Amino acid sequence: MSGDTALAPDRAWLQRVTLSSSDGEGRVLLSTTEGPVLRVPSAVGTVLAEIQRAPDESLGELSGRLEVSEANLRTTLVTIGGIPAIAGAPARLRRLQVRPPATVQLTLFDPSRLVAADGRVARALRARSTWTVVAAANGFGALAVAMLFADTDGPLYSRLSVGGYAWLLVGLLVSMFVHELSHAAVLIAHGGKTHRLGFMFFYLAPAFFCDVRDSWSIERHARVRVALAGVMSQGVLAACAALASFALDGDPSVVLAVLALFNILYWVFNLIPFVKLDGYVALAGYLDRPHLRDRSIAAFREWLAAVLYGRRRPAASRSLGPGGLLFGAACVVFPLVLVVGAIGAIGMYLSSLGAVALWAEIALGATVLAWLAVRSWAHVRAVWRSEVRRPRALAVWSVAAVALVAVLTLVQIPRHVSGGVFAQPGRITVGVLAHDVPQASDGLAATIRRTGVVSGPRLADATTLGPTSPCEIPLAAVVPVEGTDLTIDGLCVDTVPSDTLRGALAGTPTGSATAVLDLPAQTVVERVVDIWEGAFSS
Repeated sequence: MSGDTALAPDRAWLQRVTLSSSDGEGRVLLSTTEGPVLRVPSAVGTVLAEIQRAPDESLGELSGRLEVSEANLRTTLVTIGGIPAIAGAPARLRRLQVRPPATVQLTLFDPSRLVAADGRVARALRARSTWTVVAAANGFGALAVAMLFADTDGPLYSRLSVGGYAWLLVGLLVSMFVHELSHAAVLIAHGGKTHRLGFMFFYLAPAFFCDVRDSWSIERHARVRVALAGVMSQGVLAACAALASFALDGDPSVVLAVLALFNILYWVFNLIPFVKLDGYVALAGYLDRPHLRDRSIAAFREWLAAVLYGRRRPAASRSLGPGGLLFGAACVVFPLVLVVGAIGAIGMYLSSLGAVALWAEIALGATVLAWLAVRSWAHVRAVWRSEVRRPRALAVWSVAAVALVAVLTLVQIPRHVSGGVFAQPGRITVGVLAHDVPQASDGLAATIRRTGVVSGPRLADATTLGPTSPCEIPLAAVVPVEGTDLTIDGLCVDTVPSDTLRGALAGTPTGSATAVLDLPAQTVVERVVDIWEGAFSS
């Protein structure tokens, strides 16, 4: 009994592990609350399941009942229980989870309470005919959205009332919720389990999520179905919304057309396999490689370290081949592109809000800078303490620093600011909300487009004339909203007189249109200085 007593702590991990049933290849998947960890042969899975069901039974009794030597039982428990992902796994996940590099998840409810594994819905979701119909609906949805997009006089390029925007927001939230609920329903229909559905921020963008990691416990084809269920449901929503949009007029038609476009764009984005979205989950599930992305990224980083610092690559990373390295490189670069794009979009949006957003821009920039500094310092420390030639490492870092300084101080970045153009007695004026339009704005080019939820076709070109000055801008000139006479404070600049521009504005319902003003290009350093000076002078 002393051996059992010594081993008792090593059996506690079994209560934090979920064992799947044996798959078609004779394997059992071990998962923790944080996801799948390890596959073992069915014989080992059977032994672990018996020990899990009888936590107080001695090893001697288990050995006799299972016909496995006590030494083998001990070795199995110690070896598997010593895996860090198992030994350090929490018994249950917190409702609020932070997942690197840029995801925050809040669990709202347990979706298994809504779908019965043996119910009518589950049986329909297992039927091949259901998936054939859904695939056809997705094709129709994509075609219908293409038709809406091509119709520049259609609802996508129209304005919405304030109430219409409220309904649009509701529709967007419902679409994302249906996406995640579809994952849960298909997983449950194929014998899997899920207990977490909630709201998250994914690379600063709000969305819903569903924990479908138990899909690794079901068959491969079912795994792919679970991964694609969300986008397939949105394809169906897009088809229904587009069809209804063709049949209706006014605000309902515009709302439904925008919802159809959103669902197709979300559909496309989710199929990108380089971040942990549906496309990646489907690819990893089809290839039967639960840690495909993590291992590909690790292999790419080891290859990069070998190139930069002369490290020897481990055999495991060499076994992936060029395809694995390219996939790992894409998985490293694409999230960076997402983050940079999100920061750029947020920065452009904030710059359109006027001086009140300056401090928000500074806070955003400081957060990103602090994150980069922490990650860079951790990398430098890890490399310095490893077995590399330090002069070579210093040379690499020096070149990287010089390149970074050159990019920040020399590369000119084009700048554009969106506003509105509207007619006033005797002149036509471009109005913007941005704080950083130079006062001496004579001769700037502006592209005039018809205003809509989706910016419409080009109506004319304009050139600014004279300096900017404070003014009141009609809200309808800067926001695609109808039915309001509200104005908003901003900066205005007149344009060179043009009969073409005046005629284009006369042909719009509100006498205004969207204006995209081309500002002088700036380096990153110049942009930061402008924001800093503007914050303290406002």
